[in-house]
Amino acid sequence: MAIALIAGSTGLVGKYLLQKIDSGNFYEGAHSISRRKPDFQAQKTQFHTLGFDDLPNYTQIENVA
Repeated sequence: MAIALIAGSTGLVGKYLLQKIDSGNFYEGAHSISRRKPDFQAQKTQFHTLGFDDLPNYTQIENVA
């Protein structure tokens, strides 16, 4: 199974995608990158809060398809 990477997951589209991933069987889970902490929970998602300028140096996301 694949693991998704969603950037900007606190917005309308990002929330929708994470809800679909959480309720479906195609993805094993997701990594969510956003500049602020989300106001919702998703069981299959690992949330990462950081500025997008910091992303090239961020090493805690692996095995993303």
